[in-house]
Amino acid sequence: MKTQIYQDNTDWVWDLRVREACERYQRTRTIDDNLLVGYDQQGRWRGLQQRVNGADFERWLTVGLESEDIGEERLTTMSPSGQLHLLCNYCHTGDSELHLPYQSVAGGVFAKQACSVFAPNLGVVGGELAAGSAGILDAPRLERVGGDLWAGSLEEFHVEFLSRVGGLYLSKTRQLHAPRLQVVAGELLARSARSVDLPQLRHVLADVNLNKACVLDLPELMQVEGAIQADGARMLSLPSLVRMAGYLSANRARSIHCPKIALAPHELSAPAASEFIRTDDQGRQTLLTSIRDDRRGSYSTEISHVRGDLVVPNARHLHAPNLVSVIGSFEADKALTIHAPQLRWVGEDLYSESAPDYCPADVICGGAWYGHPNAKKTWVETQARRALRGGPGFEL
Repeated sequence: MKTQIYQDNTDWVWDLRVREACERYQRTRTIDDNLLVGYDQQGRWRGLQQRVNGADFERWLTVGLESEDIGEERLTTMSPSGQLHLLCNYCHTGDSELHLPYQSVAGGVFAKQACSVFAPNLGVVGGELAAGSAGILDAPRLERVGGDLWAGSLEEFHVEFLSRVGGLYLSKTRQLHAPRLQVVAGELLARSARSVDLPQLRHVLADVNLNKACVLDLPELMQVEGAIQADGARMLSLPSLVRMAGYLSANRARSIHCPKIALAPHELSAPAASEFIRTDDQGRQTLLTSIRDDRRGSYSTEISHVRGDLVVPNARHLHAPNLVSVIGSFEADKALTIHAPQLRWVGEDLYSESAPDYCPADVICGGAWYGHPNAKKTWVETQARRALRGGPGFEL
């Protein structure tokens, strides 16, 4: 089944409606309801530049509309069930707490730096939702934010019903819990979050910055149109990821699991990781980058193909029963035993100086083979004994 890549056209559709309303205003001098999002709750013009693409359109909006005042009675509407809706922006300039009674706000909600926002009924914000960086945001029923959501001072971000947001900026949040969030149409920034619970997140259309998350498990994430920064994670699991446009930085990760990704990231910074794999229909695993492991003792891998280097300089025993190809170099300098019976291709040099019983006779090596002095002799003797016992012959 082909994976559907998410494309956000919300702003494009919105701009088209506002363009038509603006052209209508130029002809008739009547202000369409689609232009009300350029005003605040007091009927004063605030502008639409933050939501509009195109210099010509922006210039049109500054002609006439800034001198038009709208009556406050036109800026709110009530549904038959008694729910109150605001058709414009809400701009709070005072230092007191902001209490919003609305079910939805068609424009944005803007609060001063030290102001807290309480919105017990708020479900939808059409534009940006900016709580003060020194205040708190309490919106338990929030479902959708068309623009960016800023809540810098929250230590715990628990929003049960949020499904889509333009961008998510939580600079001080330590616990991020949004169980129904599926789409972030901008950047996901929560660099201080140690606990991340986003079980349904599928699309992020810019960067993901979760640098302090101890374990990062995003089971449904399919698309990231930017970079992923998770340097604090010991384990990074992205089992559904098929597209990543930027780089991946996970400097402390021991395990990085991305079995479905089609291409490796442009740049990978994960020196401690031993897994960054893709699995085909037959169950064969391809490592999309290099294996670099400095640990001593035994090293074992089930990988079939390595697109980079295989470097295990301190391993005493190397067990790779399924390994078929290494695009880069094969470096196992101190390994006393090397078990790689299916290996057929090494793109660069092969180092096995400490393994007296390993001779890569069936391996096509693009560079040089640096083996144990007795390896070839041992291999010939082994093959001769096998032939005498009735085994397959060999050519010297």
